[in-house]
Amino acid sequence: MNNIYTNKKYIPSIYPSQYASLYPTRRKIRASGAEKVYAILYVGLGGFIGAVFRFILSAVIQGSSRFPLGTLGVNILGSFTLSFITYSAEKPMALPESSKLFLTVGMLGAFTTMSTFSLETFRLVEEKQNLLFLANLVLNNVLCLAGIYIGKLASTLI
Repeated sequence: MNNIYTNKKYIPSIYPSQYASLYPTRRKIRASGAEKVYAILYVGLGGFIGAVFRFILSAVIQGSSRFPLGTLGVNILGSFTLSFITYSAEKPMALPESSKLFLTVGMLGAFTTMSTFSLETFRLVEEKQNLLFLANLVLNNVLCLAGIYIGKLASTLI
């Protein structure tokens, strides 16, 4: 069972493990039931807002182009924003945990998963994990495209 460590408290496995890099270990204190509920509410509210922003912004950016400019624009903006928040959080004037959960896991998680993929891939480069970097890059792209193709095939069965 994966655990996430935050700056202020120890929160067991209520977040996907890929967000572990967003919350560096400093102190370990077990989160209360109420804190877990609030964390889930922050993520849920952020997710709602992020999904709505994605819907509106991608439509505005897309226009009448045949190229998926809306998706590209949202993914670039999401990647920039997640990186900015993550690296800013390492500064002394860091955001409170509730704000990080709301913005990173909730809002940006619903806005784009490309931002999470991009950050995790970049972190592997920073950590000089070249083989893992290449594997992550290739597997995410190839297997996600394969998933799209298999999903399309499966849809013809119904």
